[in-house]
Amino acid sequence: EDAEGAGGGGVDGMETEALPGLSAEQLAEYEGRLKEIEAEREQLNDGSHPEIQKRAAVLEKLCKRRVQSAKRLRDLQIKNIEGLYDYEAREADAVFQVGVATLKKALSDELQAKVRKAKEAQQAMGGGPAAPSPKSTRGGAAAAAASGGDAASSSASDATANKVSFEPKGNHGGVAPASTRVERQLEALGSASRGPFAINETLTDAEVRGDLRRIVDDLKERASMFAESLPGTANGSGSGSGASKARPPGHIFDAAVSTNKTDAPSLTYAGRRFVVGQPVVVHSKLSGQDFAGVIERIEEEDEQGPAAQAGGASTGGEVLAKLADGTFVRVALSMLQTGRLSLQQPGE
Repeated sequence: EDAEGAGGGGVDGMETEALPGLSAEQLAEYEGRLKEIEAEREQLNDGSHPEIQKRAAVLEKLCKRRVQSAKRLRDLQIKNIEGLYDYEAREADAVFQVGVATLKKALSDELQAKVRKAKEAQQAMGGGPAAPSPKSTRGGAAAAAASGGDAASSSASDATANKVSFEPKGNHGGVAPASTRVERQLEALGSASRGPFAINETLTDAEVRGDLRRIVDDLKERASMFAESLPGTANGSGSGSGASKARPPGHIFDAAVSTNKTDAPSLTYAGRRFVVGQPVVVHSKLSGQDFAGVIERIEEEDEQGPAAQAGGASTGGEVLAKLADGTFVRVALSMLQTGRLSLQQPGE
């Protein structure tokens, strides 16, 4: 009866039943376990469980670390944006100030040219020196008019020398109109005042992966070209033994500069000889573009030169070619030897 009465209760809704064959002590132990489980469940619910507190402390450290990293990144981005703003503001103000000064000077020069032209026309008609107009008295125009015929002729010659010549059908008797001259000066000013471009945005993950994939594909392609040109491969000859896989003469990646005192410098590349003045086509394996030009210079690498002394990368020599548009391209032998660039004769 005591066992049955003790087993008739429950722990927080967990009904207990009298189990046959259990003594009062065993039943009390069973109920004690239930109470421990219920207490542990309450600790789980209110977050006081030791395991939860232990793991929560680790998670809290990770959370704080991420928040601090995000804050540092935010501060750096704000500082970078503020620096870019300050740079752009100073650059815009400087361009504006110089542009206004240039505009004033151009308009002043145009006004002086008109005054001198009027004086020359009057003197050519025999009217003598003209009286200075109110506008011409500015900037020393009255003193120039009173200095005599020699000074006027000298000024006219100087003005003629400084004029921008156009076709005979142009305005103002072959001199550029004020608006055209101002636009050209401002355009030249803008091109001269442009500073280095600032990077204000980053590449996306897809763009970075695309660039890396392109680099890997380029390496695979050049490795395949190198392997296929060896004996013992699908496009070569031989059985493929280690001794037969040495690079044969005229290999596509073989490039060397030959210089001596009697002959002009020459480049031996892929079994062919290139000399100064010879038309050539530079092909880029990475971009797939062809650049046609003429070889201007062939040089060996200077092992005692400034680049070598500074620890720069070895180039093995250099070929300088002038392209059709007048620009120059430098082709390092190391680029030819690794297959990044190749040289061809026009029409190949």
